[in-house]
Amino acid sequence: MTPVVGQPNYVQLRADYDTAFAQLNAHARQMQSVMRQPRTDNEAKALALAELERALAMYRECRDRLANHLLTRRTHSKAAAAGSSASQGESQVWRAEDALFNRRDELQRLAYRLWEDSGRPDGTPDEHWYRAQELLRHDSEPSR
Repeated sequence: MTPVVGQPNYVQLRADYDTAFAQLNAHARQMQSVMRQPRTDNEAKALALAELERALAMYRECRDRLANHLLTRRTHSKAAAAGSSASQGESQVWRAEDALFNRRDELQRLAYRLWEDSGRPDGTPDEHWYRAQELLRHDSEPSR
């Protein structure tokens, strides 16, 4: 599948998603820190909450754009398989993502185990899911 000019490709969408996830994680930790302080004023709490909500909105937007891109790619993959004009590098990225998609059950089990191992904290499902993806991606890379 040849990317349309002006339309972000998978690598850019994934980088945006990773950045948004890291920012969401940082703002969630900041909010937790603010809430743990015994004498935090309401203005500081409101500011931390507003920043967390902005980070969550950005994360959701990036997640949805990436998901839409992947779903669109998946619907066109069979047609493109016969005579694809995609670059070899992009093709390798898609194969890696398809491999993770095919290992979804394993990914779910690993994310659940990571969550349990970290003490079953509230509000961290994306963090454990993302970490499980990274572990499985690393596991599936060929040894060098």
